Amino acid sequence: MNNELDLTLEKPLHGGNLLALRRSLGVPQHPKQSWIDLSSAVNRHPWPVPEVPVSLWYELPDLESLKQAATDYYGAKNLVPIAGTQQAIEALPNLLFAAKVRTETKVLVPDVGYQEHGFAWTKWQYQVDTYGNTYDLKVQDWQVLVLIQPNNPSAKKLTIPELQSLIETAQSRGAYIIVDEAFIDGVVGASLLLHYQDKAWPACLIVLRSVGKFFGLPGARVGFCFASQPILSGLASVTGPWPIATPATWLLSKAFKDTSWQIQAAADLVHRGRRFEKDIKPLINRFFNDLAMPIHWQQSELFYTLFSDEADVLFEWLQALAIHVRLGDAWIRFALPADTEFDLIKDRLQRALLGETELAAQLEEIAE
Repeated sequence: MNNELDLTLEKPLHGGNLLALRRSLGVPQHPKQSWIDLSSAVNRHPWPVPEVPVSLWYELPDLESLKQAATDYYGAKNLVPIAGTQQAIEALPNLLFAAKVRTETKVLVPDVGYQEHGFAWTKWQYQVDTYGNTYDLKVQDWQVLVLIQPNNPSAKKLTIPELQSLIETAQSRGAYIIVDEAFIDGVVGASLLLHYQDKAWPACLIVLRSVGKFFGLPGARVGFCFASQPILSGLASVTGPWPIATPATWLLSKAFKDTSWQIQAAADLVHRGRRFEKDIKPLINRFFNDLAMPIHWQQSELFYTLFSDEADVLFEWLQALAIHVRLGDAWIRFALPADTEFDLIKDRLQRALLGETELAAQLEEIAE
């Protein structure tokens, strides 16, 4: 029986790869038309990073201040700080089950969602399958269920009662349920952490939180895993004593305490969402209307996702306009632009659409 790590799998693609894209295209470092990068669904108005004391680079991390700040922010203290939620995603498959049972252990992940979840379990030889809807998850066979709340990129999410029902199912069968809440910060009252503030934590439940999205700090590489004590102890043992750099520990301790910025940021996301609806979405719709292609949209607090069988056509068109977005399998995700980017995007789209209209008119005249 082969229970070793499978190193032959093709790695998933991600957004936030503009520099790599430009290298592959041979784009000069300072092109005439600057690129707008909406490919990574992080807050384009990030928490303002203060000057970092130089002395922090000379000290090993002490995580206690970060743990306390995170406990106050999340409202739960059964946590372990990690180098982004990706570290937990990588570690959990090798931590939760013995090697001899992995090939017989069934893991369910969303068919559309953050691909690293399925990739991590597949690497360790688990039986990984996908689900398209959540209606029959209670009766399906699984020992690990991965939920993304809200889903990236579909933006769908379950209610707290629906989540509780699945948690009870996991408890009854001795299974695990992993809830990735990386995008939930802007959704008031939706986190499971708030629900379990005054209740016993289920042994089956693992919740992941990230600072990369709402706070707009993916480069800090800070995340948190909330779970029962045996899982937290195992994860802390695997990640070692210093999973987060000292400057990042200092920065996030301050960001978690900055409640005025958090309130302003939530309101700002609503404002920019309305602006996307008004200024950008109609122009993208017009592109597909001109091509007679059906589409539909989903939105979250930090991104808009367009679903279409011809998403790659739009992707290529936007690339030609130096607008970089995240292309998936029949979908495109747009991070909410920064205020300074809206007019630039609108101008490029309008000019391109006008140019195509004029070209079509010229071709029609020639045909006549």
